[in-house]
Amino acid sequence: MPKLLHLCAAEPDGQTLDGKITTIPEGSTPQTSVEPQPQGRRAKVNIGALYCNKDQNDALRALYEQQQHFTAMYTPSPESQQQAVSLLNEWRLDEVSSEMLERKWKVVWSQTVCGYDTQARQKREKPHNPTDTTTSTSTSASKPEWSRRAAYEFVECLAHIDITRVRGAGTISRIMGYPHHNDACNKTLMTRFPLIPLHPHVIEVALNQLLQGQRLTTIQHRNLNMLKSQSYRGQHDVDPRRANFRYEILPADFSGLYRQHLRSAFAIDIKVAPELNVDNWLDPTSPHYKPKLHEAVFHYQGRADQGDRFELCFSTPEMAAAAWKFIHGKQLVLDGTFGISTSRLLLWISMGIDNSGHGIPVALFLFSAPTGNRATHAGYDTRILVKLLGAWKKSLGSNAQDEEFEPTAALTDTDTKERGALLNIWPRIILLLCRFHVRQCWTNKRTSLLGKQANIWSTDVQKRLLSLETALLQTTNHPLALSLVGGVKRDLEAMARDSGGQKASRAGLSFICYLEDNWMMPELWYSWSQKGRNDAALRMQHRMLNGFYMWRNDRFLSASGGIQIPYLPSPNKSSHAEPQSLALHTLRVWYEPDLRRDASAQALFDSQFIQPVQSHCPYELWATCFTTQSVAGDPNRARYWLTAHPSGTATCTCPDWLFRGGACKHLRAFRMVITAWMTNGQLPHSFRFPVTAAEAEQIENENRRWYGPNYDMLVTKPISEPYKLPEPPARAADANTGSSGALPPRNVEAIPIEHELDIPVLVERTGSPAQELHTVDPISDKADDGEIYISNEPMPLASLPSPDPTDSIATTTATAVTFQRQRRIEHDVEKILPVLHGILSHVQDINSHFEMTANLSEFRDTIASLSDILGRASDQVGQDNQYITSPAVPNGE
Repeated sequence: MPKLLHLCAAEPDGQTLDGKITTIPEGSTPQTSVEPQPQGRRAKVNIGALYCNKDQNDALRALYEQQQHFTAMYTPSPESQQQAVSLLNEWRLDEVSSEMLERKWKVVWSQTVCGYDTQARQKREKPHNPTDTTTSTSTSASKPEWSRRAAYEFVECLAHIDITRVRGAGTISRIMGYPHHNDACNKTLMTRFPLIPLHPHVIEVALNQLLQGQRLTTIQHRNLNMLKSQSYRGQHDVDPRRANFRYEILPADFSGLYRQHLRSAFAIDIKVAPELNVDNWLDPTSPHYKPKLHEAVFHYQGRADQGDRFELCFSTPEMAAAAWKFIHGKQLVLDGTFGISTSRLLLWISMGIDNSGHGIPVALFLFSAPTGNRATHAGYDTRILVKLLGAWKKSLGSNAQDEEFEPTAALTDTDTKERGALLNIWPRIILLLCRFHVRQCWTNKRTSLLGKQANIWSTDVQKRLLSLETALLQTTNHPLALSLVGGVKRDLEAMARDSGGQKASRAGLSFICYLEDNWMMPELWYSWSQKGRNDAALRMQHRMLNGFYMWRNDRFLSASGGIQIPYLPSPNKSSHAEPQSLALHTLRVWYEPDLRRDASAQALFDSQFIQPVQSHCPYELWATCFTTQSVAGDPNRARYWLTAHPSGTATCTCPDWLFRGGACKHLRAFRMVITAWMTNGQLPHSFRFPVTAAEAEQIENENRRWYGPNYDMLVTKPISEPYKLPEPPARAADANTGSSGALPPRNVEAIPIEHELDIPVLVERTGSPAQELHTVDPISDKADDGEIYISNEPMPLASLPSPDPTDSIATTTATAVTFQRQRRIEHDVEKILPVLHGILSHVQDINSHFEMTANLSEFRDTIASLSDILGRASDQVGQDNQYITSPAVPNGE
């Protein structure tokens, strides 16, 4: 293979057998001769850089001690250089021979292919970190031996050459080594096809794409297109049968491309251990110091000793500003990922949600698993997260109002270590469980119980459980949630009396027990139900919750015919009599053709007066509609509230519908929006729209039979019937009545699991292209359209009902985390107890001494630690509670 060009600035240097540099004495360089010189024999090749086995190393040392190697010095004169080139041609080390794929020389320093040992190379290139003995041992034990890919077999040839050139001029200054091949090397034939390298232009284009951050699939796609169109440099004139390069990028090429990309774009020396690279970038005294990176790092701990963790946390000034803007007093999203590299590092990311609903990363926490840890995902605990989160909080300091950085709520998965760390740093934070992860837990358990073999009974049970799960997530009252679970439980118990449904019902009842034992504790229910989200939103002064309480006030105003009514803190206790005009008939919705109202509805739809809001009743959609007499752009402009149930029922707060029934223009406009959503596939289920009054009455009767005593809780009723106005969906507070579960309407399928990142989840607006809202002139008499102007002053936030006090929420969240930890420990112990009993039985059967391996030592130490902790269980519980709720923040240094 091609020779290594060892560059030097002036006089050539020599190397002894131990690799130390020695300087050739001045005047020792011959002026014309190329014969071996006695003075030059003191310079020797660094044989430690060659991939040789022990026998080869011993032979090479003896060769140099007996001065059997070749050494020649050259001057810059043309005659001397010509002699050097002729010698290299004779040894097939000239530039032309070096470019041939069938060459026998390999770049190590410069060693014959037949002389380098594959196993010696694998041993040389083991993991960089010499202090991580556990990782190195496990890595070498788990990885198979390399298979030789060189074109020639290994025959222990000792041939090697070192060529020294003068930097800049490129003239040859010295040639030394041992150029003689052994007999086996001279007779060996090529046994494998040599690897064909990529064309330089292919590498150039790919590196440019990597610099732009393009994905591997994009690079491959462009490569195939350019290959097909022959767009690479010189591709038209090349003969592929004779070319020593190729144009197609193969999957195995990307590791080399990435190495070149890191070296050229970021000056990252991959030959150096990664932790040493990082240390050099952050060391102001290092020539590789990177000031911008140093500015972004708020916590760093290098791994100097075997027992140390590598810890690196950074946040740029822009990320810190985003943290204050989108997280302080708002919502924090925290999650971790594992296996991001072969170094067994763990990465945690803190994110906020911007005004467009997009995730914004604001801090990254990178740290290594402890030495000896065999599972990366188990290589962390609450304390390391507390340390890093505390360092982040300290780095952010305080704002202009002298407020410390503090999120109001945090959305996490079910990891108790993560949740415990957040509580330690911010004791008042509201911890919400991501609904996707909650549904994932439920789905896994349900699937394990019901199995994948579907039949009529298991399908029915699964639909019931899916409906229950969806309804539970929407609950804002814990007794109601328990009532929903109890209703489905009674249905499954009734199903068990049928011989055909016993197996499926038993699986369903096991799932109900799983929910009751693991998820229905009030404090834990609070973290995944709508109740916790409502409290978090109200704490954040969220506009949607503000709108909800405005709606409650609006319904009083609408029911009174537009007469201003003062805000009542406890409206359920109001003694106002029901207006007789509203009590004379039962209000229902049907959409019979009405040209005037349909035209007005189209105008509302085109002007985007329908504003979706979050529903507080399972399966329903809620929205508001501005009145046409309100002033465009006024944040306090009057509006009506609308609801729509998939079964076909709906409500509106406008006088037109409250006095007449049928469908006002607002409900007709809302129907257009819902229809557009269904057409675009944005709704998980369909909605019915009755056309006649008889059909509307039939739907109401079907709903009453379907929902039974829970009808008033699960379907929003008109404001005038009955006159318990204030809590539209919160009539579900009376949850002690019997329930068959929050069953969906007959025409509604199960709602699929979706990710949730924002609070609350808003239904996407659908309608005409965005335009400035403007007032639509009513087509006919305003009284017929129900356009009675209502004063809609927003209530001050101080007058709004508040969620649980801060101290109560903190206690609730801490109790939930403790409960989660308890259940997780019991679950894991239940799985491993049979295995431990088996190990105990085997150990007791051993009479003679057995070898105490590393695994057995780690197992013994772990069992000892568990025994010690469990022996102090009562004291430890108190310490854990203090640890969770303590407001102390470590300095992170």
